[in-house]
Amino acid sequence: MKQLMIHVEKIVRPIRGGASTKMRMRRELLGHLQECFDEEKALGLDDAAALAAATRRLGEPAALLAELQGSIPRLERRAATPFPAWMMKAFVTVGVLLPIILAAIVMPAGNRTMFVSGIIVVELDALLWYRFTIRFFRPRIRWSSVLPFGVAAMVTQFAWAVLISEGLTGHAVPEHPVGVVLKGLMLPAYFGSAGIVAIVAQRRRTELNEWRDLELSDM
Repeated sequence: MKQLMIHVEKIVRPIRGGASTKMRMRRELLGHLQECFDEEKALGLDDAAALAAATRRLGEPAALLAELQGSIPRLERRAATPFPAWMMKAFVTVGVLLPIILAAIVMPAGNRTMFVSGIIVVELDALLWYRFTIRFFRPRIRWSSVLPFGVAAMVTQFAWAVLISEGLTGHAVPEHPVGVVLKGLMLPAYFGSAGIVAIVAQRRRTELNEWRDLELSDM
């Protein structure tokens, strides 16, 4: 019964813990709730009354949430807790600006503009590959939103190779272009393999997707 799952998901979804731990909690709570519901139905109650009685027997949702959260080990709880927004912004800012600043300091004035431009395009390329790959880890893959990022990332991949080569050697085409191309394809190969693994894993996450797709406002 969907309403039973929604009641359980309202308790489990806010918990900070690993996916396997939370799935185990869902199964156990749903099993208890289903048992209570069946017993109330056997007493002659209709679905609505049996559901209300079963949820009361299960316990107060807030108390259950606190009890389950307290049962999760500290390390697992911390691993599932996202960094504060200000810290993430600081990491991103340092990660973006530091390579540009170092390149501007180290490179001679004549080659500096091309090389720094190449570094900026590298960072843009990393962002595009991230946006391309992260969509494979979502419950549903929309290829219309995936492919444009992949194509843009491939184009940007070769753009930064040309810019950095120009900045380092004064030639837009590297001395060993085949080697540069192969090295440049290592990043998309990594992201592509990660995407394939994610697709295979996603097909096995049917149960988890069923829980995630629940609209908690329906109850």
